[in-house]
Amino acid sequence: MKSDLIPELNEISTANLSRTLEGEFPDLGLANGDELLIADETRARPISLRIRYQGD
Repeated sequence: MKSDLIPELNEISTANLSRTLEGEFPDLGLANGDELLIADETRARPISLRIRYQGD
């Protein structure tokens, strides 16, 4: 598994698995309808993600 190559990354990402996508993310300042731009030097263009919650 790729995460085995970087143990610190595995620890950080494992801690995030218990978080839910319900409600807002006050610690990150993200809310329903917000847009995230994810940029990486290996990509020509950033990836755009919009947060949208669905009701039960």
